[in-house]
Amino acid sequence: MMTTNPVTNADPPRMPPRSGVKVPTIDEISRMLMVAKREPWPTFIVLAVTTGMRRGELAALRVCDIHLPDAGPGLVKVPVSASSSP
Repeated sequence: MMTTNPVTNADPPRMPPRSGVKVPTIDEISRMLMVAKREPWPTFIVLAVTTGMRRGELAALRVCDIHLPDAGPGLVKVPVSASSSP
């Protein structure tokens, strides 16, 4: 039986530095959605802002991946991600 905790004197792992990602405020999101109405691809912008999908996931979307019922929340299936790497 152990009488002491073996990790008592261990150093915690170092956290990697933040990548500089800035999460938009509610006001910034509201402005983005207002501007999206005037853009050529408003649905694309709304999906990006409201789902948090990555650029590659948005680029890989097909019409069959988006299900919008007459009532209630919709469903966006993200089966793949477009990537620039081979």
